[in-house]
Amino acid sequence: YHAPPSSSGLSGSVGDYYYAFGSESALPEELRSKRVGGQGRLHIFHLPEGPAMLQVDATVGNRRSAISVLKQVTERMELSHTFPPYEMDKDYKNHQGAAAKQIEKEVVSKLTEDGLMAELKEVTSFKSRSFRDAQASADVQSFLRRKFEATGYTVCLHTFMGAGPATNIVA
Repeated sequence: YHAPPSSSGLSGSVGDYYYAFGSESALPEELRSKRVGGQGRLHIFHLPEGPAMLQVDATVGNRRSAISVLKQVTERMELSHTFPPYEMDKDYKNHQGAAAKQIEKEVVSKLTEDGLMAELKEVTSFKSRSFRDAQASADVQSFLRRKFEATGYTVCLHTFMGAGPATNIVA
């Protein structure tokens, strides 16, 4: 953290800065005007009054219109523009039986970073997944159906109308 020059009009206190993750297009105008930095989906805001003073309504939308909760920047904090690791609730209790826990342990032991990256690259390699492109949708649905069936799942299709025709692949 480097304190901004006094001529900038910004506070020198690290506690006056907050960050959030999300699409830039998801930022409400009031937050957009308070944005002082960031990279990619990481946004840093100057909020000397704190986030409670913002007049921002919650919105419902898709991944392009979503933003994470605002978190306060602290001394020596290292922010990354990549998605933060999942933090499990400290009060979480696993209620699975011993057999289920053993199966989970065996399955998780087979996961590797390279294997997961290969799966992610494969599922994101399609030119489009837009519901507006019927052929692209059919290609992705066929791909997902084959992937689930290859693992032994019974696959069902749930077709419905949203902003256009859509299909959930349920395994």
